[in-house]
Amino acid sequence: MSQRLKFRAVIHGSPDLLEVVLIDWETQTVGLVGFGHLPSERRLLPLGSVHLLPFTGRHDVHGREIFEGDILEAKGIPRSEPYWPKAPLHTWVVAWNDEAGGFDMHCKQLFVPIDPTGNIVGNVYLTLPDHTTTLGHSCRART
Repeated sequence: MSQRLKFRAVIHGSPDLLEVVLIDWETQTVGLVGFGHLPSERRLLPLGSVHLLPFTGRHDVHGREIFEGDILEAKGIPRSEPYWPKAPLHTWVVAWNDEAGGFDMHCKQLFVPIDPTGNIVGNVYLTLPDHTTTLGHSCRART
């Protein structure tokens, strides 16, 4: 069984997450849909003008698809801890983990598996003005 690749995109400098309907590697263009004022309008843009956010293959507690850059409120239990019932909720960013070879939740220097009981509360590409600091953001525990 193969999984279809799925992406969202952020146009550099735009406040919207858009659905990717086409990626043409030969012409270096991307087809997007979901513009706020014209949700069904499709646009073809240069690939270099967007940041592609791949689908992780995981869903949050409400069944919403989790993409790279999503911000999750979750417990974040390390792989070394098989059971950690009193783990506090933290804010995590979904990012690629080279060591694990997949997407994990990231905070400071810690990567932990994506928590399916987590709740998507935003996306760093819409929340943080400087995306280069994404993986260095500070975690905050929710009390």
